[in-house]
Amino acid sequence: MKKLNVGLVGAGFMGKAHSIGYSDMPKYFWPAPAVPVLKTICDIVPEIAADAKERFGFEKCCTDWRDIVNDPEIDVVSICTPNNVHAEIAIAALNAGKHVLCEKPIASTLEDAKAMAEAAKKAAQRGKRANCSAMLRSITSSV
Repeated sequence: MKKLNVGLVGAGFMGKAHSIGYSDMPKYFWPAPAVPVLKTICDIVPEIAADAKERFGFEKCCTDWRDIVNDPEIDVVSICTPNNVHAEIAIAALNAGKHVLCEKPIASTLEDAKAMAEAAKKAAQRGKRANCSAMLRSITSSV
């Protein structure tokens, strides 16, 4: 069965929700089109990142989202950070060839949202998907 390696940025409340969602997805959508693998979780607070790694079963943790974006093993970047940093992370991840799931709202400004949409259009031409607060199934069914 196909596997998708997940890098999750932001281990707060929504990061926890996404972690549980990724873990449970194959139970709800069977047969699963792909199985998420919890590779790396990131938080700017080292203790929170380390705790989330252990609690949710990620293979590793980090404190810089760029480690996830630059990791060639990561297929999907899940963005669960405060709204004002969604755009920078999403655009970098899309430019790095990752699928992106971004928690809502998509961005703090219209300019950021437009830049994200443009990056998503370009990534789509390379077969990459970007969704705002969507289920993993929409990614796995198209990969």
